[in-house]
Amino acid sequence: MMIGRNIRTLLVLLAVVSLPLFWLFRPVDQLPARFAAGQCHRIALTDAQTGRLVVGVGDMELLSDGDTLILAASDRLALDRNPGTAPSGGLYQVSMSRLAAGDVYAMPILSQETAPGGLFPQALTVSPDGEQLAFVNHDRDGTVGIIGGRYGDGTFSPRYARTGNEFCRARDVQFSGDGEMGVLAVLDRASCNFSLADLDPGAATGRIVAVDLAASDSPTEVTGGLAEARGIAGTFVSEMRLSRLHDRLGDPIQLPGGPDRLTWDQAGGLVAALHPSLPRTLTLRYGFAGSAPSRIVRVDLDRRVEVLFDDTEGEIFSAASVGVLSRGILAAGSEFEPGILLCRASG
Repeated sequence: MMIGRNIRTLLVLLAVVSLPLFWLFRPVDQLPARFAAGQCHRIALTDAQTGRLVVGVGDMELLSDGDTLILAASDRLALDRNPGTAPSGGLYQVSMSRLAAGDVYAMPILSQETAPGGLFPQALTVSPDGEQLAFVNHDRDGTVGIIGGRYGDGTFSPRYARTGNEFCRARDVQFSGDGEMGVLAVLDRASCNFSLADLDPGAATGRIVAVDLAASDSPTEVTGGLAEARGIAGTFVSEMRLSRLHDRLGDPIQLPGGPDRLTWDQAGGLVAALHPSLPRTLTLRYGFAGSAPSRIVRVDLDRRVEVLFDDTEGEIFSAASVGVLSRGILAAGSEFEPGILLCRASG
């Protein structure tokens, strides 16, 4: 009797533990997408100067010509695990049409030696006139800063840098048009260090702050109460934990996954890279899995959501962080993957 009771108790404990884990890591449903798996492939993007494979393209910006892409690349896993030996990342310029034609080379627009603490860009923005660029950079010692300057003729010339605890949780940046080099910085959480308050499922400690990189004024909060804020485009901000876009001027838009970085296409559509299973993305992030699902969607002017790419197992491209759509070509990058994804409609 005692043995039977112990077995029943063990089975109950296993059920209590396994059911929540199954719910968290349950399979992701495949959704109909514009680009089929056979229309997408990975490009082994290569640094044109060093010959090294470009790893960790976490953000992209499409210029007004509809073809030129500026990329922010940083091997997130290597930087987190071995910051002292992690290879530097970079800012690169590529042509979408040339990539589609088979070109694999990316041209650096900033020398790695310009960042004494290491060049590890994780997000970027280009001004509407294409003449200014700013990016979020992580140093090897964990310091986070926002660097801004002039961009033109395939070269970025840094002029200003702001660092400190006030930017320690910066995840994205966008030019605001205020001041000489005013930007809006997206901070995903409140605390620089580990905080249970930030990890609470209902936590909404993310915020947007405004700062002029060319001035010495302290950042000013513009929007608060965001749940894991990650990306910004116009009035829209990603709330990854709530799987939605926060609109600073209207109602939120619900999405089939937690949104990361955001970009505009030339028709005014908003392209968002989603993490349809946050637990599986976290297991990749902390080295317990080799892949995680990717999903990229487009939100049109009427707020209708179209799935562009869906890889529920991360077999083609894992944990996409950003997507760009132009002239029937979809390009995507991931903080955790080498190279980039390119999708093109047949015919």
